[in-house]
Amino acid sequence: GLDAYVVRKLDLPFRDVDWTVWADLLDRVHNPDHEVKVALVGKYIDLPDAYLSVTEALRAGGFANKARVKIKWVTS
Repeated sequence: GLDAYVVRKLDLPFRDVDWTVWADLLDRVHNPDHEVKVALVGKYIDLPDAYLSVTEALRAGGFANKARVKIKWVTS
């Protein structure tokens, strides 16, 4: 494939890819063990992008703990 071509052209060492970490992450995302509900209180909840870093951090924390995170938006 293209990846092998680029590696050869750049004279880089070639190694097989270990997909176990990726497969584990996909399992955590698609098959969570439990669900966690979080209330996110904010002034600008009509603009969810204002809290994008917070929501993504909560989702990443859920993946790390094999949990689905449900966010309830609360106006302050």
